[in-house]
Amino acid sequence: MPRKGVAVAGYFDEKARILAVGAGRSDWIEILAHEFAHLEQYVAGEFLIVGPDPYDDLEDWYVGKDLPQERLDECFALAMACEHDAERRAVGTLSRWGLCHDIKDYIRNANAYVLKHLYAKRHRHWPVSPEWGEHLSNEEITPLDEVVLTRSLERLIKSAQ
Repeated sequence: MPRKGVAVAGYFDEKARILAVGAGRSDWIEILAHEFAHLEQYVAGEFLIVGPDPYDDLEDWYVGKDLPQERLDECFALAMACEHDAERRAVGTLSRWGLCHDIKDYIRNANAYVLKHLYAKRHRHWPVSPEWGEHLSNEEITPLDEVVLTRSLERLIKSAQ
């Protein structure tokens, strides 16, 4: 499903107030829970974007536009915090309502998703879905301040590219 020219499985657009999910996927309910979490953030007034959109800046950066290191750090910090919070909320929703057939797998993939931001920041491209995710926790969402791209994980991610 296209979003600003990029294929995505779902999104919440706070400006247009659109919550969209590609329902043809087997994991659409998990994606809906994640995107609904972004709607909850919006309603709670959290992670609201004022000024230049950090996600737009990151999209430009991925395709070659240079950003000052301070802005790049700021954009990634916001994206990671926002996505980490959304994953935490999604796990709560999925667990509370029994909507996920394998919550441990979801948690592992959520931890991988947050970690991918560190890899992307270092390598300027988004890594493919992980077999390396099996090395991450499936018991709980890793606290944001403990998300670390170790050398061994970085090698595993590179090998999957």
